[in-house]
Parts: sequence; C-alpha cells; structure tokens
Amino acid sequence: MSGQVRQRGVVLIVVLWIVAMLTVLLAAFVATVKVERQTVADVVLSVQARAAMDAVLEYLAAVQLAAPEALADMPGQRFELLLNEQVVAFRIVPEDAFIPLNGLDEPVLATVLAGMGLSGADSLAQRLVALRTEVVDDNGLTPAVFPGSLLQLAGLLDVDVEQLRPFAPWLSFFGRHTQVTAGHVPEAMLAQLGLLAGEGGVAQQFRVQVEVVADWRPRQVDAIAAFADGSYQLLHINEYNVDFSLNEP
Repeated sequence: MSGQVRQRGVVLIVVLWIVAMLTVLLAAFVATVKVERQTVADVVLSVQARAAMDAVLEYLAAVQLAAPEALADMPGQRFELLLNEQVVAFRIVPEDAFIPLNGLDEPVLATVLAGMGLSGADSLAQRLVALRTEVVDDNGLTPAVFPGSLLQLAGLLDVDVEQLRPFAPWLSFFGRHTQVTAGHVPEAMLAQLGLLAGEGGVAQQFRVQVEVVADWRPRQVDAIAAFADGSYQLLHINEYNVDFSLNEP
C-alpha cells in the first residue's frame, strides 16, 4: 500500500512539473506574440508617419504655389488633414525661429551653454567653434564637425545628454542662421539662455512637425524643407527620438 502511495506521489510531482513547464511556455508564447504584434504595429505606424509627412509636404507645396501669403500666415498654428481615414496633425515653424547651435558665434554660444547650466561654458564653446573648421596638416585632412543631434552634442561636450534634453525642443542643428527670430522660443527660455530674439524676414526654410494620431500613442516625425514653385526640397528628416507638442509654442 505504501508503495502505491509513493508511486502516486511521484506521478503527482511529474504532473505538477509538466503543468508548471507548460505554464511557463504559454507565458513565453503570449509575451512573444505581444512583442511581435507591437513590433508590427510600430512598423505600420512608422510607415504611416512617413507617408503622412510626404502628404503634408505636398500639401504645403501646393499652398505655396496657389497662395504664398497663406503659407506665410501658417507658422505656429495647428492644422489637421484626413488621409485615408487617418487624422494627421501638423504645423510649420520657420527654422530660423530655433536656436542655431551651429550658427552662433563663440561668445553667444558660450552664453547659451552657460544658460544650460554647463560648467566651463567658455572652453566648451571654443571647442565647438574650433570643430567647425576643416583642418589640413601633416596627418591629413580633419573634416569640420557640426553636431547633428542632441546625443552627438552631448558627446562632443562630454556631458550627460539628460542635462541638455530640456532645451531640445528649441534647438536647431541644421540651421546656420546667427540670430533667433521671435515667435517660437518662449521669452523665459531666451532670457535663461541670454538671447535676444530679432525680427524675422521672409522664411526660407521651415520645420514641419507631423503627428499621426493613434489609439495608444501618436507617432511623430519632423522635417526641414524649403518650398518654391509648387514643389519642395527636403533638407532633413527625423523619424526617431522626436518630441514636440503641436498645442504649445
């Protein structure tokens, strides 16, 4: 009798072990399916966002051709288009309304870096300005370096990127303008960074910010483009690590 009890106990242990293993495998399978579904959804949304950007650029080019004065009145406002039953929100901002990290001269750049709370701002500004010049010496050609992203800027300055992130929405890494025009960067931010905004002329390049509305989270993409004669020239596009609000300056 005791042998039968022991045998039943062994069988029960084996059954429980099998059930536990099946539970683990099922959980892993469900997690894998969720990840794969999320990945597919992200890819689809990414494709939709790029298609939406192309559509918005075509729309703006048509506006520029039909009514140039209307394009001039659009900066800063939120607009929406319905593309294939998908709501696409966008706005445009003149690129020279952003702070040009690669266009400021050394003293002004030092003031801006100090306003960001970076120690040794003068030497950091000197380093960035020196990198803008191509150097030819006995070791060969050293090409000019212009930071093209917040992460690259942090690397060149040898600082934590999180220290720079609060200023990211107001920076331009593409523009080579030397002064910020008024209307986009908040006055409090300009004051913190020691900048004075000037009057803007006729905008030549625009930051186009596009947001595809989705159930769980919107997908954002921004680009820099110039418009003329009913067409556009895409100068730069960023489909990753974009963060902006179409409802704020």
